[in-house]
Amino acid sequence: MSLKKLVSGMGLSIAMVVPAHAAQLNVIASGSFHGAMDTLIPMYEKLTGNTVHIEWGPSAGKSPESLPMRIKNNEKMDLAIILDDALKSNELSQNFDLSSRTELANSKIGLAVSKGTKVPPLKNEADLKAALLSAQKVAYSQGSSGVYIRSTLFKRLNIEQEMQTKGLEVPGKKLVGEVLAEHQADVGMQQISELKHTKGITFVAPLPESLQYVSKFSSVISKKAEHPEIAAQFVQFLKSKQAASILTNSGLEPIGK
Repeated sequence: MSLKKLVSGMGLSIAMVVPAHAAQLNVIASGSFHGAMDTLIPMYEKLTGNTVHIEWGPSAGKSPESLPMRIKNNEKMDLAIILDDALKSNELSQNFDLSSRTELANSKIGLAVSKGTKVPPLKNEADLKAALLSAQKVAYSQGSSGVYIRSTLFKRLNIEQEMQTKGLEVPGKKLVGEVLAEHQADVGMQQISELKHTKGITFVAPLPESLQYVSKFSSVISKKAEHPEIAAQFVQFLKSKQAASILTNSGLEPIGK
């Protein structure tokens, strides 16, 4: 496909994507976008000549790799792709140009099992409770999904006591799927897009709707961005129809255009 056709299909202009000087865009982002970005970044770099460097991390928690801690530690960035709710915190939002805030995608939680583990039914709350109670270890992240799982989901299923010994919180930017692939746990829950991105595991299904938790992710440009115009261009690229299709295939639910 020619550059002209590709650019037109993205809803961009030749003038926009061909810069006088190529630059590196520095981004921090939730791991929920990892699978989609493996495809999107090479497309964007081919279009523009710019490069994109992403540091990944959980959307919550106090590990040095978490997005809140990267922001608090003044890590170099042009753009952040983070929980929209995080921008309600003045401690974090003061670092960004909030007029640039752009809603990108919603992300739901799913369940996966390690290879060789019997795939459980997951049609309702009773199925989920049975799957968790029958597991040897249940892995979840330090991110937004993990916060919901340990603080709300276990309580709603009335299995808090059992999960004190079965639960395994996965630290930092390590994926729940990686823990399953290493057989450190046999059942895991995390953002669907993160589970689908991980090889060596079996994705089962989203959590039942009655127990589902949706995280909204937005992009926002740093007040200290070296390349704010390029950051805005990259966001426009992420809002294109082609990008939306890739985000959807990864397990995310794009928001508008």
